[in-house]
Amino acid sequence: MEDIPQNKELNVNPKDQPPGTGVNMSEIEALRDHFEQQKANKLKAEQLVSTLSRIKAKEKATRRSPKIGDKKIDDGISSQTAKRSGTNSSNVYTGRSNLLKKKLEEDRAKFKSKMEQEDLCQVSQIVEHIRVQLEDQDKTLQQMHSNFATSAKVPPPVEEVAPAEPDIPPEVKQRIADLELKILDLQENLREKDSVISARTQAITLLSEDMARKGKNTLDTLEETRTQMKTMQANFVALEDRMNEERARLREELDTKKVKLQQLEKNYRAAESARFDLSTRVAELQEKVVLLQTKNIALEEEVTEFSNKTKELSEALENSNKQMIKMKAQFKAKLKAVEEERDMLRKEERTNEELNRLCERIAELEDEKGQE
Repeated sequence: MEDIPQNKELNVNPKDQPPGTGVNMSEIEALRDHFEQQKANKLKAEQLVSTLSRIKAKEKATRRSPKIGDKKIDDGISSQTAKRSGTNSSNVYTGRSNLLKKKLEEDRAKFKSKMEQEDLCQVSQIVEHIRVQLEDQDKTLQQMHSNFATSAKVPPPVEEVAPAEPDIPPEVKQRIADLELKILDLQENLREKDSVISARTQAITLLSEDMARKGKNTLDTLEETRTQMKTMQANFVALEDRMNEERARLREELDTKKVKLQQLEKNYRAAESARFDLSTRVAELQEKVVLLQTKNIALEEEVTEFSNKTKELSEALENSNKQMIKMKAQFKAKLKAVEEERDMLRKEERTNEELNRLCERIAELEDEKGQE
């Protein structure tokens, strides 16, 4: 199963997606969340199966407990469970129960005798240890008394032989003083050992009482354990049935989850492929954006240059407009003078025409006069 990329994020705005891809980022995120949920459900199912296995192992370990001889009882329960799988006859079940009860009684008697033997062995060892210590102390005391008697007998002959006390050698005096101090120390040690022996005797008494009490408690515990074993046997049968049903249900559910998981993995791979295509498309668009930004910068420079030229042309146009206005004023003045001159010419032309007509009239009159 492929791992889900948890740290990869798609920095693509849904508005920036190219048309025609047909993939929505929200749908991809929902698909990934659903895939993670399916994975968590699978882990939960595996943990449940493991928990049931541990419960069954714990039940078997409880039946194998050495405190009540559980090895034989466990064998009896295992054989009973195997026989129960083969047949559900009430007679066979009763026989197995009687066999289990008989084995439990035998183990109880063996355990009781074993505990008594262990208690006797422990008490015997403690008594033997104390006896050895007492013998060692007696030997030490006898040796101390003999040493003290020997050291006490040495000075009198010296005193009898020597007429005066100053004749005793200093080494002998020092030896006597050391022996007296040693005797005091040994007496103090003897008193301490006597108190230790008394305390150990009391401890042995308490230990014996405690062992007797523990033996009684052990017997009571065995009786309770026998009752609990019967209850556990019935509970184990019911628990095993429930576990088998639950295991079958979990296997069916696990198979269904596997099919769904395979479909989700297929969908996820398709989504990953679409995401890769989108990423490629976005990278291409980003390259185009970079190119457009570069072109935009060049266009901005051209616009700036064009603005400067436009400003210069505007100034030149303004100057041209001023000159045009001036030329228009001059043109109007010239036009007015030309119109006045034209009017004068028109007047002169009308005068010429009248003169021509008069000349023609005169000529006609002269012709008429000549004809007469």
